[in-house]
Amino acid sequence: MKKKIILNILVFIFTLPVFCQFGIKGGVNLSTLTNYTSASYRFGGHIGLTFEKRLSDKWYFQPELLLSSSGANFGDISSVIKGGHVQGKRIKFLLLIPE
Repeated sequence: MKKKIILNILVFIFTLPVFCQFGIKGGVNLSTLTNYTSASYRFGGHIGLTFEKRLSDKWYFQPELLLSSSGANFGDISSVIKGGHVQGKRIKFLLLIPE
């Protein structure tokens, strides 16, 4: 089973036409928490891979895989809840089919 999957992936990769494009995507973002007065902005970023394949004269197949990070810094909310930071990471898979 494992050999069949690897063989299928290799056949797919080596039979791609020349009109395919691969790319790397990246950037920074600035995020915060809403409804908290003591929350401040925190820098995050995203990086990923993109692939574009022409299906016909009008249709393209463009999947993207992104790893994204966001969060916020916040000060002391009360004498019990002390300040700190919150950070979240997520993986996104986007499938675009532009016309």
